[in-house]
Amino acid sequence: MPPRKRKASSAPAAKRKKTATGQSAAPAEAEAEIVSDLIVDPQEILLSTSSSIFEYLERLPPSTVRTIYALPSPRGPTVAAAVVRSSCLTDMARQCTLRLVTCGGSFKVQSIVEGWINRHGRKDALIALRRMEAMGIIEPTLGLATRPGEAAELEEADDTAKREKMLAKDAVLTPEFNEAMKLYLITSSSSPWPTVTNEQIALYKKTGEQEDGKPSRDPPSRRELEAHTQSQWDSVLHFLVGSDDSDRKGVNGIEEPNVAMVNFLTRIGLMQEDPDFTGKDRSRAPLVITSKGYEFMLRDTNAQVWQFVLQYLNSMAHHDLKDTIRKEALSFLICLGSCRIGEGYFSSVLGSKSARVLMKDFARFGLLFVCRVAGKTAFYPTRVAVNLVASNEKGGSRQSDALLPSVAATRSLEEAMNAPDPTRSHLAVISYKRLPNVVFFHLTRDSIKSAFRLGVTADQILRFLQVHAHPMMRSGNQPMPPANVRDQILLWDRERRRVVMDEVWVHQCRDDAEFSAVGMYASDSEALAWGNAHTNKLYLQCDSGSFQMEAPPYDLSTYLTGLTGDHLEAKGEEGPRERKKHSDLDRDCDMLRSAATASVRIFGSYKPQVSLHLQQTRSIVNVASRPSDLVGNTPLIDLQKILKSRGVDVSNGVKLYGKLESLGPCSSVKDRLGRSMIDDAEAKGLLTPGESVLVEPTSGNTGIALAFIARERGYKCILTMPETMSVERRMMLMSLGAEVVLTPKETAVPGALAKAKEIVAGLPEGKGIILQQFENEANVRIHRETTGPEIWKDTDGLIDIFVSGVGTGGTVSGVSQFIKPLKPDMKTVAVEPMEQMLITAAKGGEKIGEQGPHKIQGMGAGLVPAVLDLDIIDEVVPIHSDEAADMANELWMIGLPVGISSGAIVAAATKVCERDEAAGKMVVCVIPSFGERYFTHPMFSEIKNAAESLEKQPLPEPFDNREYGFATERG
Repeated sequence: MPPRKRKASSAPAAKRKKTATGQSAAPAEAEAEIVSDLIVDPQEILLSTSSSIFEYLERLPPSTVRTIYALPSPRGPTVAAAVVRSSCLTDMARQCTLRLVTCGGSFKVQSIVEGWINRHGRKDALIALRRMEAMGIIEPTLGLATRPGEAAELEEADDTAKREKMLAKDAVLTPEFNEAMKLYLITSSSSPWPTVTNEQIALYKKTGEQEDGKPSRDPPSRRELEAHTQSQWDSVLHFLVGSDDSDRKGVNGIEEPNVAMVNFLTRIGLMQEDPDFTGKDRSRAPLVITSKGYEFMLRDTNAQVWQFVLQYLNSMAHHDLKDTIRKEALSFLICLGSCRIGEGYFSSVLGSKSARVLMKDFARFGLLFVCRVAGKTAFYPTRVAVNLVASNEKGGSRQSDALLPSVAATRSLEEAMNAPDPTRSHLAVISYKRLPNVVFFHLTRDSIKSAFRLGVTADQILRFLQVHAHPMMRSGNQPMPPANVRDQILLWDRERRRVVMDEVWVHQCRDDAEFSAVGMYASDSEALAWGNAHTNKLYLQCDSGSFQMEAPPYDLSTYLTGLTGDHLEAKGEEGPRERKKHSDLDRDCDMLRSAATASVRIFGSYKPQVSLHLQQTRSIVNVASRPSDLVGNTPLIDLQKILKSRGVDVSNGVKLYGKLESLGPCSSVKDRLGRSMIDDAEAKGLLTPGESVLVEPTSGNTGIALAFIARERGYKCILTMPETMSVERRMMLMSLGAEVVLTPKETAVPGALAKAKEIVAGLPEGKGIILQQFENEANVRIHRETTGPEIWKDTDGLIDIFVSGVGTGGTVSGVSQFIKPLKPDMKTVAVEPMEQMLITAAKGGEKIGEQGPHKIQGMGAGLVPAVLDLDIIDEVVPIHSDEAADMANELWMIGLPVGISSGAIVAAATKVCERDEAAGKMVVCVIPSFGERYFTHPMFSEIKNAAESLEKQPLPEPFDNREYGFATERG
């Protein structure tokens, strides 16, 4: 077991370290690494920030909520009734729900709005119907439902035609909710399960019948339930703040939490290994509270309990059965909210094994008291479990509904007087006589500043003191906390910002020349903090280290050569310091080595011989292990020049940025798609290197990406494409080892698809595979998991409008599916060729002009892709091929070599920026590919002709090659 650090009682609480009995920090660290994987699913991100159980339900898709209603009695009916009583519904929605249940489950919307509600509340009626639809209570036929975070206004209500159409529909209860509510209304018992009765207990005592021979006990009293929960939470809270052993096992009898709970605290980030631990064996590193743990301590008690439950649910995000476990847990918790404190239930009523596992897990949180009663395992809900649902207040309960009403350890005066330690005896007597529900503590400068270092603010501390003050103190006219306490905490906070200390390396130069050279190099590297020309000392900035390092006043080459791999001694103001190990060696002397190298480069005075160890241990960064690792992480480019050249008024704050997918390894956005589809097929076991043949209909860039990945991983690749694709693309594909098969231009992509299927049919069974870029979910997923998060991060979440072309539909769908749950008011604009407006038609719009072949390669595939999420697209902007070519040429003029599809997208984005509603908005568009690939395209015909017509120019006479380094007169 790792040793526990012991510190004086005056030490900051946040730095007291501990490790639970039998607990090694290494397994906890491993679990933390597993659970801390980035949750990229927007739905999971939304759920992970819920502040109450009903807000969690609100953020689930209506279809998932409906499956919870459909759970067998008592879970489904209890959840349905709890939703009706909760803040998920407005009062009007609650009334409408109950009336629909008693009126057969169906009623015309017009009758509801005009018959049940007066004319002043009709807008509220539509809001009520919206909430009912969002919670899966009525069928989604009205088109009103929104999820949390979406705009609350009903713009549709202002549209007379849409309003009339909606009023003509019926509001129909979903079958799951209707059946659940009927079952609940006809149930006579208010308890979800049969309770453990006194008759059953008496019969057991009389007959002695038991399941497995284990002893039973009497049912716990209310006081015992309160004490159980108090002890569970006290152990957690004391463990977090680092109470000493003497405190933890003293008069209050507080024990350390079990190993499972310590693992959980580490996994959810409330505790971590001590970053200051210097021992060799990291498995013995003690645990310390984190910034997140400190914030947890300052929350209301109900919020603390929900945080534990929420992190428990979040830990299932990567579980294969996460939906099933989530439904079990939510229904179980809501059923507990309908129980009475003091009533017990046999575990057999839970039915499933997973529910019994949840029972044991919730018991660790103090939600349940599990014991054997009447020869069977039973569970008793505590006040915590009941309040978690019954309080129904987002962000935590009121202080009056706090976790526990204080269950202080009641000790007799005689026991207190007989305590062996006089000091403890005195404190025990004071505690015995003190007011109930009062806790005495003192704040010190060290403890407050330790909280500041962990990220806790002065306002949070003051709010905590105010919320947890005794009611008698809050009842007077004096401020709470007292003015002197408040002022002192604020002064300690401001004290941190009076002086800022920066750590530096101190380098002693041997002469003025070295001082000048190294100083210049350090200044250029932004590493120079200060220099003293009189002493030839340079003070260099450093990222880490707790001492000043002073180079000896002799030749730097000798100094650097003399460094060994075993240690590096550092000297500070207080004398020799500890030796640095291998992992720190390169970091510590890297700046000195660079400075010495700079001095040699400038003056050529000597050549330092860097030791072999230093050369071998230098870390190499930003190196990819294989070419496909370079895919993604492309930057944004400011396109304000384009807006200005097009006469767009940028003074209104509109901003346009382009995501340069042309900077990928194969210069197009399809690099992501190619890697994603092959990774997905490999994960499913569909590909075998050296045997499998990739066959794909492609317009070019997807084929290049597939050929690129296939060559890297050893697959044969056959690509079919329309004959209109440029020669450069064909050359690129063939250079990457792909076999290219051309199809007639009249048949477009469908013809290429037919040819691909024909090729696969001619191969041995199971050898050929069509990845189906137009139907493959990996197409959308890669943009949801990479492109979307990149744009969100690079714009700091400020993106307002996203503009993308529609080729396969993966980019526009995936990016929007990631960002819209985080920012529901973001607008998605799709771009397609004006000559082929299939997406517009699919969205119910009208086509413009003559329809037929177009010249925008990479867009307008002649079909509506199956992976395209039409519902997420807010607007479709058609762009003519000529307009796209003009914009592409304009982008070349500002130094961006792009293709015609990029021209189409930027042209559409420019049109969006011209609108009045774009004022102050940030517009991001995708620049999908590099322009050099399109040189045979008609958009380059003029410059191609000009290049071909160039004539050589005569040289000045006489001309002698020897003047230019050639060996002969004419070369």
